[in-house]
Amino acid sequence: MIKLLLFIGVAAVTFGPVAVWAETLPKGATKLTEQEVRSMYEGQSSDWKSTRAFFSADGSVVLVRKDKSLYGEGRWAVNGNKMCMTINWTRTETGKRGSTDDCYTWHKSGNRYLTRWSGDQNKADGYSDEEPSRLSAGDKVSQQISELKSN
Repeated sequence: MIKLLLFIGVAAVTFGPVAVWAETLPKGATKLTEQEVRSMYEGQSSDWKSTRAFFSADGSVVLVRKDKSLYGEGRWAVNGNKMCMTINWTRTETGKRGSTDDCYTWHKSGNRYLTRWSGDQNKADGYSDEEPSRLSAGDKVSQQISELKSN
């Protein structure tokens, strides 16, 4: 139980809550294919509430908190309609290190793409259509991490 609470705490600190509002999965929604999910992230940077990440085509991912208190490196992969990543993070002030896993499950309903973050996996109303708007082409993260590592 302590490990679970620690994981939830680290995930919340590392990634922060991502859904501004949530809803249930609409009836008739379909799962995205593995290739559709991969194309959502490959070569893209995310701009979440408290962090940014870059998803490289080679399966590596880098992440930085917007307040620059933490950065991380890891791997991302897609299995079915779920993208998961493992981040090995470092706190910039203390050097403390840790690791966390995070996943996003993807569905489509009409022309809307819906995701559910693993932190909301037990919530029926944990779906959001905001993830696509948080992704943009190019690496907007690696330079920040290089600067943090050199300090």
